Amino acid sequence: MKHILYHKVPPDMSGEIIYPLNQMKSIFPEIYEAQFKKYDWRPEIPVQRIPQLNCLWNDVVFLFATHPSVVSEALVESELNPLIHSYYEIPLDRLDMNNLSVKRWTRDNEGYHEFWEEFDISKFDFYQKLDEGTRQYFEDCKNSLAQRLLVYLTVPHILYKGTINVSGLNIIKP
Repeated sequence: MKHILYHKVPPDMSGEIIYPLNQMKSIFPEIYEAQFKKYDWRPEIPVQRIPQLNCLWNDVVFLFATHPSVVSEALVESELNPLIHSYYEIPLDRLDMNNLSVKRWTRDNEGYHEFWEEFDISKFDFYQKLDEGTRQYFEDCKNSLAQRLLVYLTVPHILYKGTINVSGLNIIKP
C-alpha cells in the first residue's frame, strides 16, 4: 500500500519546492508576509514549539493523511462550503520519516485539547480517518455561525521539518 499525504497547492506557488514559512522569509519575502498574516488573530501559533522535532510551528510544512474529498464531503454534510482548492499528493516515501510529527486533538465537555505524538507508520490508517470530533467541530461552526472555520483544525496534522520537492507530483481536486 502506498501512503499518500496531502498539501494544499499554494495560490502563489513559485517553483517546485514547498518551504516552511520561516524559510520563505528570505527566499520569497512577499509570499512570506502574505502567508504570515493568517496568524494575525492567533499570534501564539507561529511561536508554538513542536517537541518531537525541536522546532517552531513555522519551521515545518503541514500535511494531512485524510483525503481532501473526505473532508469536503463532511463539510457538505454539515451544510458548509466544500473544499475548492487543489492538493498535491505527496508519497510518504519522498520524506525523511525522522522529520515527521503529528498534532492531534481530542474533544470533551470543556472543548478541544491538542497533543503531540511521534509519527507512527502503523497508525497511518488512523491518521487518514475523519473522526467524530471533526464532524462535531463542523456542526459547531455551522450552529454558532463562526466567523472563521478552520477546516483542518481537528484533522491530524502531519508536520514535516524540511522542504518538499513537488516536481512531477499528482495534483487533485476534491
